Amino acid sequence: MSLTAKSAMQSALKILFEYDEKGAEKVEEQEQKLDALDDNLASFMLKLSTESLSQSDSDTVSQLLHTIGDFERIGDHAINIVEISQDMRENDLSFSKEAIDDFVTLFAALTEISELANKAFVTNDTKLAEKVEPLEEVIDDLTAAIRSKHIERLRSGKCRPELGVTISDLLINCERVSDHYSNIAVSVIETAQSQMYNHSYLDALKKKRSPVFIESYGMFSRKYRLAKD
Repeated sequence: MSLTAKSAMQSALKILFEYDEKGAEKVEEQEQKLDALDDNLASFMLKLSTESLSQSDSDTVSQLLHTIGDFERIGDHAINIVEISQDMRENDLSFSKEAIDDFVTLFAALTEISELANKAFVTNDTKLAEKVEPLEEVIDDLTAAIRSKHIERLRSGKCRPELGVTISDLLINCERVSDHYSNIAVSVIETAQSQMYNHSYLDALKKKRSPVFIESYGMFSRKYRLAKD
């Protein structure tokens, strides 16, 4: 399920700039597969939770229930991105070169967070998982900067007004994908620590500004910089 979600999301990002009908159909098939896996796994986990489990196993089951929901939602956002691409194609809309450059940077960051979170989940690697939240924050910074730059391009006439809603929708979907991967990484850490408070852990991670967080955030900020218009 984790591999399918990652593939669907990365394929959707590629389709936005290089639309491919077969590629779009593949993403739709992957999203349907994720829905089916979500139903089957959730049913199994709920049945499992009624068994006599240790506290550690019970915590793991609860965390996995949340995680499979994140994977399913990533598939939904992949479909949303494909639909945005289709709408642009049907209405003959295209991004300016500056906007394309910005989204290339954002999509590269999204691809890396999907790789990090997926590998952390599959291998239960908490060290990798700890690098996801700093990158998620960098992605938030990128989407905010892209919004601001788009507004400036609109004011200067460099960008078509019709693209306003499209860019806003695209950025929202990118933010949500990043959030879901952050949730998955937190679940890896929480499961390893046998804790159940994702949000409390995430808040503590941000407030403490641990050396790992600061170092990773700085590295990702330098790696994913937007060009100046």
